[in-house]
Amino acid sequence: MSSKYLSVSTVATGDTEFHVYWETEQVSGRLDVTIELPIEDKAIAAELWALRHLLLTAEVTGINRTGDNLTINVSHGAIRKLLMKKSSKKHLIRFTSWMTVRFRDAKVTAPKRRLDIESIEQALSETGRLVINTESNPDDITVSPVIGQVKITQHAVSRYIERTGVSSASRAWRSILQLVKSDLLHDAELPADVELRKKRKHQENARIMNVMNNWQMVFTPADESSDEPWVLVTVYQRP
Repeated sequence: MSSKYLSVSTVATGDTEFHVYWETEQVSGRLDVTIELPIEDKAIAAELWALRHLLLTAEVTGINRTGDNLTINVSHGAIRKLLMKKSSKKHLIRFTSWMTVRFRDAKVTAPKRRLDIESIEQALSETGRLVINTESNPDDITVSPVIGQVKITQHAVSRYIERTGVSSASRAWRSILQLVKSDLLHDAELPADVELRKKRKHQENARIMNVMNNWQMVFTPADESSDEPWVLVTVYQRP
């Protein structure tokens, strides 16, 4: 996959309103982001939500893109610190989970040189708009034909790498995605003591499922009041 970059620069236009300018090798634009959340550091949150939209929804760097051969240039250095787990802004961690899984291999920088906002404005034909509130889901969700919405975790990707020796998180994520989307996914038939032990380890409502190539996957409900989205917490390769 060819090398790509996405650069963003955030400008506040009010207490909760932000313009997030963006640029790739080929296109540029502006997202108008409103943060309707009772949090501090709304500008950083706006930039993170804009990145999520640009990479996952608009797919401005390519369809089904991962962090492989991708550079993300941000205007808030705190984003790099959050990804490295060196930031004191713990309230923003939940907005970065999607970056630590699918885009774990991306190079994230905070260059001093900012985007040419005036040139981007002059080239604008239209702008996008995001309104972020308590109903907004910051996660990267995929859909399984068997169990519905699924969130793949960083832990699951790490365990896959450990158990297969694949060379990158991007390759691991793509392989896990193929397993989650398989229509061969089915509930494992386990001895009662084994099932009890696994559920004690993970969660009482966990679903332990088998799929092709002897893989076993453990899903837990993200919310006690609803099954979906399921959280893929870990993967095992059966003998």
